[in-house]
Amino acid sequence: MNSAATDRQPVHRPDGDSIWFSSPARRQLYALAWLLGLLCAHLLPTLPGQDGLLVLTLLSLTLLWPPQARWLGWSGLGAVYAIWAASHALADRLPVAATGADLDVFGTVVGLPERQPEQQRFELHVVSWHSADPAFRWTNAQPTLRVSWYGHEPTIRSGDSFRGTVRVRPPIALVNPGSFDFERHALAQGLDAMAYVRSGQIETGAPSGLFIDRFRQNWSTWIQTSSQHPELGPLLAGLAVGDQAAISDASWQRLRVTGTTHLMAISGLHIGLVAAFAAWLTQGLYVLWPGLARRWTRPDLAGLAGLAAALIYACLAGWSLPVQRTILMIALVIVCLWTRRYLSSFQMLLTAAVLAVLFDPLAPLSAGFWLSFLGVFSLMLALPGWRVEKPWQAMWRAQWVATIFLLPVGIAWFQQASVVGPLANLLAIPWITFGVVPLLLLAMLCPIEAVSAWLIKLATLSLSGLWHVLGWCEQWSFASIDLPETTLPLLLLALLGAVILLLPRPFAGRWFGLCCLLPLFVPAINPVALGHVRISVLDVGQGLAVLVQTRAHNLLYDTGARTRGGFDLGEVVVVPALRSLGVRQLDRLIISHLDNDHAGGRQAVRRAYPAALEQVGIETDPSARCERGEHWEWDGVQFQFLHPPRHFPDLGNESSCVLQITAGTKRALLTGDIGADVEARLLHEPILGPLSLLLVPHHGSRFASSLPFLDATEPRFAAVSSGFANRFGHPSHAVLERLQTVGATPLNTAYSGMLQFELGPEPGTSPPTQQRAVSRRYWRLAPDALAGWDRR
Repeated sequence: MNSAATDRQPVHRPDGDSIWFSSPARRQLYALAWLLGLLCAHLLPTLPGQDGLLVLTLLSLTLLWPPQARWLGWSGLGAVYAIWAASHALADRLPVAATGADLDVFGTVVGLPERQPEQQRFELHVVSWHSADPAFRWTNAQPTLRVSWYGHEPTIRSGDSFRGTVRVRPPIALVNPGSFDFERHALAQGLDAMAYVRSGQIETGAPSGLFIDRFRQNWSTWIQTSSQHPELGPLLAGLAVGDQAAISDASWQRLRVTGTTHLMAISGLHIGLVAAFAAWLTQGLYVLWPGLARRWTRPDLAGLAGLAAALIYACLAGWSLPVQRTILMIALVIVCLWTRRYLSSFQMLLTAAVLAVLFDPLAPLSAGFWLSFLGVFSLMLALPGWRVEKPWQAMWRAQWVATIFLLPVGIAWFQQASVVGPLANLLAIPWITFGVVPLLLLAMLCPIEAVSAWLIKLATLSLSGLWHVLGWCEQWSFASIDLPETTLPLLLLALLGAVILLLPRPFAGRWFGLCCLLPLFVPAINPVALGHVRISVLDVGQGLAVLVQTRAHNLLYDTGARTRGGFDLGEVVVVPALRSLGVRQLDRLIISHLDNDHAGGRQAVRRAYPAALEQVGIETDPSARCERGEHWEWDGVQFQFLHPPRHFPDLGNESSCVLQITAGTKRALLTGDIGADVEARLLHEPILGPLSLLLVPHHGSRFASSLPFLDATEPRFAAVSSGFANRFGHPSHAVLERLQTVGATPLNTAYSGMLQFELGPEPGTSPPTQQRAVSRRYWRLAPDALAGWDRR
């Protein structure tokens, strides 16, 4: 063998690794494996118990010995760390059995309180609590509560002390396709329970220690007051100190449609701008103090000043995930400068990601984690290989790259893609970064109040110009598209396609990357067979919304509530669920009656589906009423109103539209809020017979679902739409007993999430799918766990 060939042979170290696989490369591989293991653990439907966690730990440690399997060992240790952290966080939650308990609490208001016309919401870090119930058990001695205080209570400020009695319940989400997962959000934010104030008082005064949130709240209030603009003032407060509580629903809608919601999160670009400005100011110190150069080099002092300024602004900005990522990367740059070491951009990003999840292993449960790190990764992936000659080309390239790569992530998290987003961001990003944020920072630094207020007004004027442009973009009919929920395989395929599309020239095969992206926009929707009907009882809490689908038609029965705090179930739950279920056109919108829990979301649905024919139980316009005897057929499925008859008076609940749906030999009855009197009238209907599905009247009130009515209809399944632990006690135990007497299977959306039934001409009725069961996540309570509270 010649010497040249001998020189190329790998020299093996004692641990079995070769010098061809250098030590830095191994460290990167192990760090990446540890990170991937931690991320994959968050995909588990359930968490292993202590025994399972111990076995996984021992197995991972064993795999660290053989060099060939060492990456598997590190991956397992990452999963162990995530499972351990998630298990402890879930153990700190309020037990379901403690729902509705009253606690005497004393604690400190943390974060930024949110004030609405009839209530305030704030987070309370409890220092001590006491329960008068000797059977009450909660192992968390100092929980964090999300508290609502209704009525004309005093204004709450960050750092205030609260003492009073609150009624608690676990953080339980409404579970529907496309809905915001509040249980995941609560776990990521460290919220252990929800509560509302029964009686209490605020102990005001200066907060103990350096309470940053008090400064943030004061600045937010002052900025909104100085701007003198009810719509733009909250936006400026969001840009300056990260306070988004006062931003209106209409503003959020404009930002979503134009793909600019990220502008309301204080980004790494803003933090970097502050750091760069502070570093530039240090150059003047060498003029004022020439001897400083003997102690500090210019790069070292500039880096230290930049990091200090970035840290101060990060605290004022609320320390969000994008801010944390930027701070970590700035700190890594400075460490490299001081130690005279070199780290590539990929190594810095990987190190920052590892440190971020090391400090907070539940961070991947937040969309901000993925959007922040993947956004930077996309720029690193594509830009080095592009030869850009002009600044505007670089800006356009960066925007195009970020849009393509983050598109699959945005669709997976928000089920929406902005068509005008790339163009809107091309204008909005530099406008905000250089035309609004600097004015806000100068206003916050200026010691003269009059000058500071003038700078805020100038920032308002600057933002108003951009806001009008975004409003113009919002009006375009094709501004955004709504998409159903995607699956993990489709998401991974789309990310692969994005990587291929963004690879630098002269890489061939970009057509394959485009093919990988296309399935994300044409997801598989399970069509309804001809002659069949699919009935989805949405989980809208203490209210009602039912989607009825045939082969080519869609009907919505009721729209959920709009709460007194302004929370619109129609906009937040019903419309996203319809879009995730593939509803592009709504043929009929039926409002059973005009009570808020049935019609509160009506306007939001009308805005999303303006072409739908609307009918109401009792309406001033006779052509818009649902009237007994009216019937129609869609795709072999029969529909007929059984109540109210013509000239029926407005009796509120008793005037509800009652709709019977017949698919072959199967029948379903949607009943609204009728009571026993209307049920007795329905017994005389000749077409009323045994039911495959009964929508239990009035959410299971004891004044409905009379035994003669249930005997006549013999329902196979009985669906109850109610809120978990609602104050009305729905469904009544008496009603549940009557249902069981006639052989019906009762199901409650409060425990099951959305219920979906499929009826057709085939014999037998299949059990419905329960959204909590089919979309199982470890942070989400199982239906049996919630139903157990009702059986306690």
